Amino acid sequence: AVKGECADPWIEFSVPLPLGGQTPLGLRLLCDPPEALTSMHLVADRENRALHVDTRGVKRGNIVHLTAETVVLLHDDGPGDLVAAKVPATRRIPDPLRVHLQPAPGLVPDDPGIQAAARKLNREDLDVLFGDMRTFLDYKLSHSGDGLDHALGEMRTRMSACAYWANITGSLLMACGLPTRLLACTGVDGALQEHYVLEAWSEKLGWTRLDPTGKPWSDTRNIVLRVVYPDAPRTQDNVPTFLAANAGVAGSPEMNPVTLFWQAGETLGAFALTRAELAALEGAARAGFEGLVAQPAATPRVDFAPSASAEGGAARVLEAMAGRLGP
Repeated sequence: AVKGECADPWIEFSVPLPLGGQTPLGLRLLCDPPEALTSMHLVADRENRALHVDTRGVKRGNIVHLTAETVVLLHDDGPGDLVAAKVPATRRIPDPLRVHLQPAPGLVPDDPGIQAAARKLNREDLDVLFGDMRTFLDYKLSHSGDGLDHALGEMRTRMSACAYWANITGSLLMACGLPTRLLACTGVDGALQEHYVLEAWSEKLGWTRLDPTGKPWSDTRNIVLRVVYPDAPRTQDNVPTFLAANAGVAGSPEMNPVTLFWQAGETLGAFALTRAELAALEGAARAGFEGLVAQPAATPRVDFAPSASAEGGAARVLEAMAGRLGP
């Protein structure tokens, strides 16, 4: 609290959401001091579901630390048959997806340089297009900066660098006629700021996930926090970070002073589930997740999937979640 007394402080920030092959199973909010938390709920904005946290009133100088912990089930179906997928004709793109062809800060499909590069890419099918584009980007990566081949490493470790290359790749795909969206992510088994990957849409495959260089990317490599829309806020470097708070308080990520990271992930294990078990677990958890949109929780722990009805592999997954978040 830096602006004096605030009777109804709140903050909103991104947490994992159901998208593609990921399903949040449980959420725990750690609050220091614990008594500061009054309620939390999810705010629906298109696909996105930001976590809104309400706390007790504060006075100037009060500090509240919040940490969201989630357990997320990840599975990957692979990129699909890219050879059989074609660049969609404009008339066949569903209206809701046309927003992902629009220019935005950092995404400039109408830029003359982007247009010139896109015209040189082979669009016979998505496999050829992605390969052609990677050849182009590999050249750009290896001839960037001071002439040293360091750009690829920087892209994977520096927040603004990965967003820069994701914007370039997204601009190229959009210029080729593919609806393309940025996904803000955190990592699996490591600490990160925010990382950015892409998804490109085709009639045959729906959304295909790509890394910032256009390489097909597994759904299990990152945990998605939100879909970046053209109207999403950006920094002056066109990095689409997100955090909102009551105007009476100041909210910001608490970055590690050494690494500047504020997010971390760890793998709890690999689990074998039948297709029926997976479908039942994901269906129940996604329905429970949406319940936190309609009904705020006054407790710091919410389970999205009911454990009582789970059997087999699903029961082992939920047991691992309970071990991580507590009973």
